[in-house]
Amino acid sequence: MSAIRNETYSLIEKIPDDYIYWLNELIKKFISDKEIENEDEKLARWQADPDKYEQEISEFIKGGIKASRYEKNHENFN
Repeated sequence: MSAIRNETYSLIEKIPDDYIYWLNELIKKFISDKEIENEDEKLARWQADPDKYEQEISEFIKGGIKASRYEKNHENFN
């Protein structure tokens, strides 16, 4: 198993940084798209018992703020 792991690390190290960045952005978009699909379910659950899900709601809002700031900063560099 460690031979496969070492080969994996070796291959990853050879990937150019801009490809890694692109792959990271693609994965984040995929995850956020999946979150949007479940948004109505989350909203209904949160509205039913907001106190129970206070931490989850807070993390969701923080994530949205971070994503917005990231996009704004990224636009400034282009």
